[in-house]
Amino acid sequence: MKVPEEIQTEMMADMLREKMKNHKKSKPSGKKKEKNEQIVAKADKPTSVQNPARTLVQIQEILAENSNNDDLSKSMDLLIPVMLGMLFCSPHPKVRDQAIECLRTIDQKMGKSIIEKHVKRMSNEKRTVIASLI
Repeated sequence: MKVPEEIQTEMMADMLREKMKNHKKSKPSGKKKEKNEQIVAKADKPTSVQNPARTLVQIQEILAENSNNDDLSKSMDLLIPVMLGMLFCSPHPKVRDQAIECLRTIDQKMGKSIIEKHVKRMSNEKRTVIASLI
């Protein structure tokens, strides 16, 4: 007659063997694994411009070409918070400088009111910084 500990040990061993069989079945085969890796690689590829300073330069160029376009002013209304974020949060001086230039261009082409609307939500310190830069 078996001791309860032996019975428990056998049951655990059987359970572990079953789990190992199921685990081996669930592992992807070589081709399937390669396909999964390709899908992951495609998903990891960046789809937009990598350099934020270059993006800001492109925005400035668009502003220089079209200043009275209604769609452009709506787009700028959405992009101004992003530019302000780049100005205050970017660790790269080139990006910060480009954000300042972009905000200045918006100020010249579209007026201060479009920027002021977003600056109201910021702290007093940031407001004074923006006022001195623009």
